[in-house]
Amino acid sequence: MSTIKSFEFFRDLYRYLVKQENQGVFIINFFIAGGSSYFTLPKSKTHRTTSYLENERHYAKDRVLTPEMKASFPKPARVDELRNFIETNLDSDKVRDCMNSFGVPASYEVNKRYLARALAVQFQMFIVRGDDDVDNVIISEYQRQVLGVEDEPNMFYGPLNNGDDVWVEDKGRNHKAKCYETFEHTWVIHNSGHQSWYSRRLVFVNAADVRPSASETEIEIPETAPGEIIKITTSFYARGFEGKFDCIWEMQDCDGNNCFPNYRWIFNVAIDTIFEA
Repeated sequence: MSTIKSFEFFRDLYRYLVKQENQGVFIINFFIAGGSSYFTLPKSKTHRTTSYLENERHYAKDRVLTPEMKASFPKPARVDELRNFIETNLDSDKVRDCMNSFGVPASYEVNKRYLARALAVQFQMFIVRGDDDVDNVIISEYQRQVLGVEDEPNMFYGPLNNGDDVWVEDKGRNHKAKCYETFEHTWVIHNSGHQSWYSRRLVFVNAADVRPSASETEIEIPETAPGEIIKITTSFYARGFEGKFDCIWEMQDCDGNNCFPNYRWIFNVAIDTIFEA
C-alpha cells in the first residue's frame, strides 16, 4: 500500500480495537485525542447510538476529511496523545493482524507501542496535506522505531515529492568487522510509492566524519518504476579504528536534494569494528 485515504485508515484501525460503542463514538474520541473540537461527544448515552451519530460514523466508512476538520486540529496534531489513545484501545491480541493490514512486514517484531506511534504519525499526514490520499508512512515510521532512532517532537514525516515512497529491507544493516577488514554492504530498496525514480543517487553524507570508508561515496541509482526492487552494493573498509559508527546515506535527486528528508535513518549502515591480535 503506497497511499491511503483517511476513511480507509479509520475503517481498518477500527477492526482491531477493543470493544467500542460504535464507529461514531470512536471518530469523536479520536478527534478529541488529537486536539480537535470539531465533534462533541454527547453527554447522554442515548444520544451515542449509530442513528444519532450517523454523520460521524461515515468518516470511518466512506467520507474524507474536510479542510475545516483538518483546520480544527493543532499544528502539529498531538501525536503523543493519539499514540496513547490508539495504544490503549488497540486489542493486544490483534496487533500482528493490524500490522499486516497496514502493510508492516511480517519480519518485524510485534510491538504495540511502535504500531500506535506509526498510526498516530500517519494521521498527522492527513492533517498537514491538502488532499486526502496521502503517502502511507506507517511502514517507514515503524522501521524507524525498530532501528532505535529517537523521536523528534513535532517532526513531520514525508517525502520531498508527493506520491514518492521507499522501503529499505533492514536485514544485514548492522556489520561487525575487524579493524582492517574490507566487507560489502547491499541495500535492497523498494520503490513503494507511485513516482518513478530518475537521475538519483545514494550519497554517503558523513563520510568525512566517521572512520570507516566506502569504495564509493556517491552511487548512481538506476531508473526504478513504482513497485520495483533494486539492489545496490558497495564495499566498506574499517581503516584500523575500533568503535561503533553510523554511516549516514541519503537518496538525492539531480539537484542534490534529499528525496526523503524525514527518512534519514533508512539508508544508514551501522559498523562495529573491533581489534583482534
